[in-house]
Amino acid sequence: EFMRKLTFLFIISIHFLSYSQAESDKKLDSLMQKFSSQKGIKKAETSKKIGAYYKKNSQYYKAIEYQQIARDLFDSDSNLSIKEKEKNKALCDINIGAEYFFIGDHKKAMDYYIKAYKVIPDNIDLLLNMEGVFSSQDNLEKAFYYAELAEKVAKKTKDLSELDRIWSIKSDIYFSKKDSVKAFDALEKS
Repeated sequence: EFMRKLTFLFIISIHFLSYSQAESDKKLDSLMQKFSSQKGIKKAETSKKIGAYYKKNSQYYKAIEYQQIARDLFDSDSNLSIKEKEKNKALCDINIGAEYFFIGDHKKAMDYYIKAYKVIPDNIDLLLNMEGVFSSQDNLEKAFYYAELAEKVAKKTKDLSELDRIWSIKSDIYFSKKDSVKAFDALEKS
């Protein structure tokens, strides 16, 4: 009886996984079809979505490729103002940096994050990505610095969900610094 139930669960899980993969493949096919027929900003946005698809599926080099294509398309679009081009390119740089971080190339990740920081220094995701690079290298002072910058932005915008996330990150940094009093204070705020 037990083995029959276990076999049944196994068959259902295999079916679910193959169904999920088929749905995922359909999504990619649909995006690729759009990408091949689009131009300009629409093509750039679709390219970003393709990059996000590959990131979700842990295909980081393919994700970088499509984020770079999006970046180049934003850069060459004559319908965008210089400010819009720079902001869109910076958002692509954040994504490319994140891909390099997942690959383990922290130097390249920071190169892209710094490019983005020059354009959008008040982007919380960017600041926390930079914090993540320094935390992963045990450079707790720099990690804390970027967490503090992110907290200032979140307080200014009154974004409570981001503050919650930031306080949780700061708590981790304090624990790493062996400062449990401040760690619990930050955790309590979170």
